[in-house]
Amino acid sequence: MTQKRVDPIDPDASVEHALKLHRAGRSEDALPLLREWLETHRAARDLPAVMPTLRAIGTVHYELDDYPGALDHYLQALALDEATGDDLARAKSLRTIGVVYSRSGDAEHGLVLYRQGLALARTSGDADSAARTLNNIGINCKNLGRLDEARAALEEAHAIFASLGNGALQGGALTNLGLVLARAGDAAGAEDCHRRAVALTRAGDFRTGLLNSLRDLGTLLAADGRSEEALPLLDEALQLAQSMNSPQERAACHRALAALHKHAGGFETALAHFEAFHDHERTVFNDESDRKLRQLQVRFRVSQLERQALEDGLTGLANRREFDQRLAAAIEQARLHRQPLALALADVDNFKAVNDRLSHAVGDEVLRGIARVLRGQARASDTAARYGGEEFALILPATPPGDAHASCDRVRAAVQDHGWASVHPQLRVTLSMGVAAWCEGESAAELLARADRQLYEAKAAGKNRVHMGAPT
Repeated sequence: MTQKRVDPIDPDASVEHALKLHRAGRSEDALPLLREWLETHRAARDLPAVMPTLRAIGTVHYELDDYPGALDHYLQALALDEATGDDLARAKSLRTIGVVYSRSGDAEHGLVLYRQGLALARTSGDADSAARTLNNIGINCKNLGRLDEARAALEEAHAIFASLGNGALQGGALTNLGLVLARAGDAAGAEDCHRRAVALTRAGDFRTGLLNSLRDLGTLLAADGRSEEALPLLDEALQLAQSMNSPQERAACHRALAALHKHAGGFETALAHFEAFHDHERTVFNDESDRKLRQLQVRFRVSQLERQALEDGLTGLANRREFDQRLAAAIEQARLHRQPLALALADVDNFKAVNDRLSHAVGDEVLRGIARVLRGQARASDTAARYGGEEFALILPATPPGDAHASCDRVRAAVQDHGWASVHPQLRVTLSMGVAAWCEGESAAELLARADRQLYEAKAAGKNRVHMGAPT
């Protein structure tokens, strides 16, 4: 059956349609649609449509546990936020990128991004964005054992959510604060936070928040030997988990109830809860295994489609579309980490003569040969691309200007010394290259223009050479 297509002129409808496909288990259909719309919006220079599409692609990758893919697209969106001067959107992008780093195990880097986003949210006057970011800061600080910082962030987040009347997020901040206080040894303060979280989430009928706060309060009271107070709370949490059909939440509640009954001497009841915990945990494990297998299958199919869309068919290098995306991401990484970045543009000398004298088939083999040289000379962190026709590009992250010039000269020499006679006895191939080092605040277009000027100068100076000018 043919899938009904959404008119990409309406970016909100397009993104929502694709995300529905993804969440219905059809990510391999959703991503090509999103990429097609992204190219349409880019060609039309429709930035307001490009940015949500980039974020949607990032979200699909994130929910497939493909953190590098998610990060790549979120960074591109962030670069556009900066280009348009939208500090509020930038604050939200930084928070999203911080979540990706945090979930992938880099809580410290996530914290750095959260703090940058918080500063922008405060400047923009967006209290909700600031509070959400503070809540994330609190969670990361708690996980890093920095309990005083976690407490301060979560107390401020709670106060802002309270002023906004957002009971659900207010309850969540209180729950997180209670966990921090319990870890810090302040049992009374933790209990107070959890009780207030229960009251808020119950009044607002926030079922997931109520479940968490009931379970956390019950667990805290049980650990304090107050089993009679804890039991109805944990029983209610279990009923909620059962009504929500969440094996993971049911497993957590059964585990807490098993511990409570064991300490109270109810060993038979404790055993029943413990067995139920293991049954649900096994279900969770099987569901998670099935989900991850499905994700791997989808990611494989998507990677095949992406490779076709982003790879130059003749040389196997990144094509212009992929190059543009990687350059934007490389510039953002250089800005975030305050690292050097260099870009080289290369052009095959006298390529038209190769095609005219020796045939287009020989010309194609020259392009493939240069691609092999570039792959052989490039580091894993570099990006080699076919920029167009007989032009190539090389992105060199974390590379100072002197090292970039030396690397490009090695590429030039390797092309000159390549065994071209095996392609055709009369074949000689050389390469001219222009190199530019990225300057703080410079756009991708500006960096490309400077590298192109250096390439022109290398050609004008006699070809088969590398030119690198001082930053302007």
